[in-house]
Amino acid sequence: MKKIILLFGITGILMAFSGCQSDDDSGQADFFIEGTVDGEKVYADYLRPGTTETYFAESHRFTFQRKISEENQIVWYMSVDDLDLDNITFPRTLRHFENNGDPFLDFSYINDNDGQEISYGLDNINTERFSVVLTDWSDDILSGTFSGELSSGAGDNDPFITVTNGSFRIKLSRVPL
Repeated sequence: MKKIILLFGITGILMAFSGCQSDDDSGQADFFIEGTVDGEKVYADYLRPGTTETYFAESHRFTFQRKISEENQIVWYMSVDDLDLDNITFPRTLRHFENNGDPFLDFSYINDNDGQEISYGLDNINTERFSVVLTDWSDDILSGTFSGELSSGAGDNDPFITVTNGSFRIKLSRVPL
């Protein structure tokens, strides 16, 4: 009888501990870039050793990237020139080459898994095809969303990919004034 009671006690303890997961554990890293590419979710939170994600406060430039993993060569990349993150109103929508004096946005989705890099970037002709919305900048952490079409730039019949539900949360290393 003591063995049965002990067995039930151990089983109860194990069940209690197996159910002790945090309700806000989404499986996401603190810093990431994710989006749905032609219907397939692509989540990237790997930062290559030696890679810096920097905000140059004096020149108002920032850049960041994330890979899926060390082995998986799919990369999200973004850089913006001429945008003072410390002095803008959020949300702020960015597009490629929108108007003279506007920030310059560069955004890419790169797949080099087969050794033949396929890079998709912003369309130089129709700037309305893709947008990034910066939603928050606090403690050097930048958050935002993105969506639209990216071009392969392969020629007259450039294939496009459609990106939906894009979001990012990135900690930038600040280079002071």
